[in-house]
Amino acid sequence: MHKSAFFKPWDALILVLLGVLSIWGILNFHFTLGNKAVVYLANKKFAWYDISGEKHQVEIPTKIGPIKIEIGAGAARVISSPCPNKICVKTGIIRHSHEEIVCLPAQMLLVLEGDASEQKAGGSDAITY
Repeated sequence: MHKSAFFKPWDALILVLLGVLSIWGILNFHFTLGNKAVVYLANKKFAWYDISGEKHQVEIPTKIGPIKIEIGAGAARVISSPCPNKICVKTGIIRHSHEEIVCLPAQMLLVLEGDASEQKAGGSDAITY
């Protein structure tokens, strides 16, 4: 009776190639900082704010009550929300393009976006929701 080996001769080569490709992908992945915070309410753009200035608070009226967000110094975060679980508050600070904070009960989405030159410099060209 002939036993088959667990590893075939080409398996080692394939594992090395996968390892090299994984390391290459990690080294070439980069984050870009956002420059504006965009607020969506019920899938409609409500407002956008420049995040490069001083920190300030903005109150967003939602169907379950006002949500307070803090914007500035290159970041955004939710300070208070009327939702029961406060997941949006617990998300914390976001700084990079395409990071987001979601409050499902209020149907509010806060997304950081970069500028148009980000796409030309090899940034993301699309996001799917």
